[in-house]
Amino acid sequence: LVMPFETGDDARTWWLGEGSSVLLADDLRRLGVEAIGRDERLRAFARLQVPAVASLSHGTVIRVGQLVGASAVIIGSIRTDGDTLTVRARSLRLDTGRLQGEVREQGSLEDLFRVYERVARRLTSAPALLSSERVQGAELAPAAFENYVKGLLADTPAAQAAFLEKAVALHAGYDEARLALWRAYSEGAEHEKALAAAQTVPASSPASRRARFAAACSETALERYDDAFKRLRVLGDEAPGAEIANNLGVIQLRRGGSPQAGLATYWFTRATQATPD
Repeated sequence: LVMPFETGDDARTWWLGEGSSVLLADDLRRLGVEAIGRDERLRAFARLQVPAVASLSHGTVIRVGQLVGASAVIIGSIRTDGDTLTVRARSLRLDTGRLQGEVREQGSLEDLFRVYERVARRLTSAPALLSSERVQGAELAPAAFENYVKGLLADTPAAQAAFLEKAVALHAGYDEARLALWRAYSEGAEHEKALAAAQTVPASSPASRRARFAAACSETALERYDDAFKRLRVLGDEAPGAEIANNLGVIQLRRGGSPQAGLATYWFTRATQATPD
């Protein structure tokens, strides 16, 4: 679990507290480490009723890590001096409660991604270089990532959408930003825009499956039940999942199920069988 990093007094880089968690988790996944996602981290914060900030006690950090089933929690800080960025990170083992040695890397703000790649390698002692293909391509500009993170942190759906639209404009292939934009539009009840955002993620993208599921959610909200049902059935045929069966049950509950397509109870039973908890 990568926690948000503590930030210094530089107003330009306040967003890098959360950005550090997102970047480092992405890099660790590409090194083969199972890094816990942002949504799960935020749910853990909500369950423990603690603020989603970096300045938490080690005891609270340990509780969050235990709640999400992490084996270790990474904490750290960033500081800037002009255009120079310094990142410090440490891994806290939850089985022993011991802090590992500090990792320190430095570089320019424009070289942001490479700085965090080096931190990830040293935290995992991985000798090999990371793939040059970043989550959305090696050409992703720091400005696009900055707007993406600011969109995640904005207080209202409208403010989120404004930042995320700019992130997509700065990098047309930024599919993670498109999915975040789908969520912002959905939370603002702009379901037509949400559907359009989800449908712009190409089939070749690693985010394609999530985008198709998101599109089905928007179609359900728009009461286009036939389209949503067909889309979910295709996803379920490719790889069954509790969330897919659950949403098929919701559609059947709303439009009325049939023995041919499955009653709502059939799909809800499938969901609980797939994930008993």
